[in-house]
Amino acid sequence: MKNIFNFFEVKKFRSHAVSLVALMLITLVLAVCDNTDHPARGDDNGTEGLWLYRHGEEYIVKGFQFVEGGARHNVVIPQTHNGYPVVAIEDGAFNVNVSKGITGTVSIPASIRTIGVTAFSGSDITEVIFAPNSELAVIGNSAFASTVSLGTVEIPASVRTIGATAFSGSGITEVIFAPNSDLAAIGNNAFELTSSLGAMKIPASVRTFGVEVFSGSGITEVIFAPNSELAVIGRGAFELTSNLGAMEIPATVRTIGANAFSGSGIATVTFVNSDVPLVIGALAFANTKNMTTLTIPARVTTVANYAFTGWDPLGSIYIPFESLTEADREWQLVGAPLTQWRRENTWPIIPFPLLPVGIFRLLPPANE
Repeated sequence: MKNIFNFFEVKKFRSHAVSLVALMLITLVLAVCDNTDHPARGDDNGTEGLWLYRHGEEYIVKGFQFVEGGARHNVVIPQTHNGYPVVAIEDGAFNVNVSKGITGTVSIPASIRTIGVTAFSGSDITEVIFAPNSELAVIGNSAFASTVSLGTVEIPASVRTIGATAFSGSGITEVIFAPNSDLAAIGNNAFELTSSLGAMKIPASVRTFGVEVFSGSGITEVIFAPNSELAVIGRGAFELTSNLGAMEIPATVRTIGANAFSGSGIATVTFVNSDVPLVIGALAFANTKNMTTLTIPARVTTVANYAFTGWDPLGSIYIPFESLTEADREWQLVGAPLTQWRRENTWPIIPFPLLPVGIFRLLPPANE
């Protein structure tokens, strides 16, 4: 009988132990997977009303919980909440349609790694302040689009991607990239229609300019850092940039896309010498009324259709002899191939009676 009693006592103890362990596991899972919303209160670093979403052991900013008071002024995003880091700003978190607008400055802590799509789109912010040692890696598509009151923006060195239309239509006047920038790509239309934009210094790490990245903007000058890695200037990248004056194309550029400078105000283009093959796309320099002279480097392998159409009738294009090693080579300068060359001792003139550009000339051989 005693053995039977002991058996049931042990079984009962084991049952309670299993239940306790199960309860602990459930509690742990709920704690880890707690995806509940947590509004920040007034004593939480001045972030009253922020709506925070817990994901595991991290928090994501969703915007404001309360919007009755109208636009919020000088937003401060906390670095931590309830002991966990705040790592991202959700898509649309503060755009004008969701948060009813925010004004003034936005302070973003070092812990934020991602600013989501349309996060501040259409808001009336005037300044974005990134904390020192920022871990921000991605500025999402249209993150600051149509922020017409935005002025100067300093991009942290940690940012690797500026998304498509990130600052499109904004009032941005200056973009400053932190030293030792890791930025690799500037997305399509990222700075299009930013009419107040001035000069910009591009970090050496940038390898790609997206499609129409500065199209229709007020940009006046683009300065590439020494040892630039830029490989592609995308289609329409500087199209209709009437304030653009001069540019030096880095030695690493392999492609100048179609319409890249079409309709721009650019007057002078200089190609840095290198052995990297270069393709100039269709209409790349079409209707650049301020440009009258261009020297095409020997590394150019292809000039696509109508690349220089619409120039001033007195314009000239200088092409090194070494670029014409094949007798049947076809250069599609302004719509017609150059298939016949007249080489003379000094400056041969190649007339194009059917083309709007008056004269094309070849540079003399290097040994002359």
